[in-house]
Amino acid sequence: MSLSDIRRLTPATESHIYFQTSGFSPKPEPVLEEVIRWLRFQNQGPALAWVINDMLEMLEETRSKVAQTINADPEEILLGENATTGINVVANGIDWQAGDNVILSGLRRVIKSSQ
Repeated sequence: MSLSDIRRLTPATESHIYFQTSGFSPKPEPVLEEVIRWLRFQNQGPALAWVINDMLEMLEETRSKVAQTINADPEEILLGENATTGINVVANGIDWQAGDNVILSGLRRVIKSSQ
C-alpha cells in the first residue's frame, strides 16, 4: 500500500497534512471500520470466557503479524493503548542510577494554516 493509497482512505488528508499520532489523528476508513467491529465484538460481554479468549487470540495474531512485518519475535512486541504507555514501559525497564539524566525537548510548535 502506498502513501497515496492511505491518503485516499483518509478523507481529512485531502485538504490537510497531519503530523499527529495515535488518538489525535484522522484514521483511514478501514481502521475506523475495524475499530467499530472490535467494539461491537467486545460489547457482547468482555468478561465472557469465549469473548475474552477470542480477544486474546486476536491480540496474539496481531502481535505475530506486527513482528513479522518488522522482522522481530512476537515476544518483543507490546501492543499498548498509546505511545505514552509504551514510553513508560521502556523508561521503567531502564536500570536508572543516581545522577542519570533525562533530556526532554520543550519544543512545541503550532503551525496555523493560511486557509
